[in-house]
Amino acid sequence: MSNYLAELKEQYRDRVNIMLFISAALLAVADYILWHFYLADPTLFIYLPIQMYPVKLLFLIILINTLSATFSYPKEKEISYLLHIASIILALLTLALEIFYIIHTYIS
Repeated sequence: MSNYLAELKEQYRDRVNIMLFISAALLAVADYILWHFYLADPTLFIYLPIQMYPVKLLFLIILINTLSATFSYPKEKEISYLLHIASIILALLTLALEIFYIIHTYIS
């Protein structure tokens, strides 16, 4: 058990892991700021088929990916990297979706 905890502490010294997490977190915050200032209007109904805003779903997925990456790091750090990269890709896709919604909303 102590070996597992030592490996968990090691991930906080891994610069690649930290940089990937910080990148995903910053992109998620940028998505939230963009959504809050431009798309949080009550007259806009931007929901997914599961009745959630894309930004809320993004935060949920990033939370799940971060927890999975944290607990998978002692086994395979490459899996942890892939989970953080998946969070970054989802944040970029959500950012592109929000930009599309902003352009569509303000041009129409």
